[in-house]
Amino acid sequence: MSKRLALSRFLEALHIRKVLARITKPELIVLNYHRIYDGRIQTDFDEGVFGHSSQIFEEQVAWLSKNYNVLGESELIAFLNGQHRDISKPAAVITFDDGYIDNFTLAFPTLKKYGVPAIFFVPFTNIEQRELGWWDLAAWCIKRTDVAKINVDGQDVLLDSETSKRQAIKLVQNIFKAKDFEDTKDLIFELSSETQVALPSQDVQGQELMTWAQLSEMVENGMYIGSHTMTHRLLSRISNEDQDWEISTSKSCIEEKLKSQVRSIAYPVGQRESFNAHSMIASQAAGYDLAFSFYSGFYKNSLPERFDIKRVCLSDCRSLFVSELLAPGIFLPK
Repeated sequence: MSKRLALSRFLEALHIRKVLARITKPELIVLNYHRIYDGRIQTDFDEGVFGHSSQIFEEQVAWLSKNYNVLGESELIAFLNGQHRDISKPAAVITFDDGYIDNFTLAFPTLKKYGVPAIFFVPFTNIEQRELGWWDLAAWCIKRTDVAKINVDGQDVLLDSETSKRQAIKLVQNIFKAKDFEDTKDLIFELSSETQVALPSQDVQGQELMTWAQLSEMVENGMYIGSHTMTHRLLSRISNEDQDWEISTSKSCIEEKLKSQVRSIAYPVGQRESFNAHSMIASQAAGYDLAFSFYSGFYKNSLPERFDIKRVCLSDCRSLFVSELLAPGIFLPK
């Protein structure tokens, strides 16, 4: 049992959490999810993007709907403008990244059931061309290979066990995050060659992603669709000109597909080193109202920088999830 979970259960037993909440409860917290799974995780792609089971997700949405004022995109913008604030409850926003199919088949029905909105950030090219991201394709190649050792970016990497394969997947993903795009643009093809595993077909990749029709249905039912750029390249790893294209073109392309205004963007990966000052300037210049990062943070006695709104991924343990929401200053990792 983790120290945070042990502390949560100890305070719950002493009935102290509600007292702490009066002192530490945030005014605004933004939650982030990627993939939801049903039963257990079964995938040839990246397991790391699966965070919560559909049952746990429903429990979290149900709890939020009772204890928080869950805002949609337009309501969040109004909130940040000082309008329509419900001071009786703190505010929360639910977001999803990457456009996976389970967002539609598992998360969307739960959100509708509880009357809760969410923002779904999609990379335009991935949805349009039915292509998964480099993190999933790296996992595909490494999981399916029978080769015991490969060379990746000049490093000899063992693939002789499930543990070594998991480590190799993480290594390749970290290379994509750490290096400029020009240095990694062919890395997946090189990995396919090294592992002797052909990349999945467009049909196989497309089955993992939502369609424009499904995204349109979600918009019609009170959900919001935001941009996750055109190709999900890390913005800090490309030129300013390429950033401008990724940010502005994705907005106009998604709007054309959905016939709906796109007002927010989430920076791919979203860590402090994944975007930069130009990313924020370009997002504002492209006409977005909001831009989201993805590193630990919540808001109390202050409001977010609108082009760096921090998001958190909360625990799938109910006791710790509640503690993280009631007293994030204590329970959220720094």
